[in-house]
Amino acid sequence: RLQGDWSSDVCSSDLDALTPEKRRAFQQQMQNMNRLPQDRQHAVRGALRRLQGMPEARRIMVLNSDQFKGMFSPEEQRMIADLSEVMLPPL
Repeated sequence: RLQGDWSSDVCSSDLDALTPEKRRAFQQQMQNMNRLPQDRQHAVRGALRRLQGMPEARRIMVLNSDQFKGMFSPEEQRMIADLSEVMLPPL
């Protein structure tokens, strides 16, 4: 498992299942998230935890909603979209 708060739910084997491009995007977005101010990191991680429990169709609908877009900057939206593609299903 990877180190960190939300990312501890992601196994390295989950990353191995990604295409090289998606793996690089995931790793880059994790680095970008760690550079955010603490309050924004908390908000992004909270969004990721909420998205993790959703079926894919619902997750996509939330990611495209005006409410979501109003809560997060374009950079944060990209982070959440990229990172939410690599999640374990809820146990």
